[in-house]
Amino acid sequence: MNTITVIAKGPSAENAYEFINRVGHTDIATINDAATLILATQIDYAFFTHTGLLPKMQPHASRIQSYVCPDLQTHERKDPPDWIAAKLIQYPDRYCAGSTEDLQQRIIDGGICHHNTTNGALHWLAKCGGYRRIRVIGVDGGRQYADGVNVLSKTWHDVISANEKTEDYLDIWRGVTLRLADVLRNVYGTEIEFYEH
Repeated sequence: MNTITVIAKGPSAENAYEFINRVGHTDIATINDAATLILATQIDYAFFTHTGLLPKMQPHASRIQSYVCPDLQTHERKDPPDWIAAKLIQYPDRYCAGSTEDLQQRIIDGGICHHNTTNGALHWLAKCGGYRRIRVIGVDGGRQYADGVNVLSKTWHDVISANEKTEDYLDIWRGVTLRLADVLRNVYGTEIEFYEH
C-alpha cells in the first residue's frame, strides 16, 4: 500500500520522527515550512500556498523532490522562483469552503479541495499522488504552531479571525480537515490516520 506521512505545523509535529518511525517505509510530505521540523530527512512533496514562505523553505531545497501548490498565476499572479521551477507541480486554484457538501461538490467538479494548504495536500495526495494510506501529524487545532515554524502575521491572523469569526481558527481548520478525510475515504478509499499522543 502506498503510504505517505504529512507533517503539518501544529505542536504535535514536534513528534514527527517518532510518528514516521512507527511504520517501516513512508514517503514524506510537508506543509509550508514544516521541513524545519525534520532535518536530514528526504521530503517527497513540499506543499505551500503563498510564496512568502518560500525563503524559509529554500534552505531545504536539496532535500525536497517536488513542490506542490495552487496555480501561482491565478492565486498570486506570480511566476515561481527559478530555484523551484523545475520541481514545481501546480493545480488549478479554487478556494473550497469547508462544509461536507462543498468538499463533495469540489470533487464532483474535478478540482482539488483547497480550503487551506493541508486540505489541498491531502486531496492532491489521494487523487493525483495515488496514495491509499495518508498519515497526518500537526493538525491539532487550538491557537499555536510547533516551535520553529512560521506563525501567521498579525494582519493575516486578523483576516482569518474576521472571516472565521473566532480566534480559534485552527480548530475550525482541523474540523474541515476531518470532514475532508471522511470524504476522501468515501471517494478514493484512502485510509487516513491522524497522530494521537
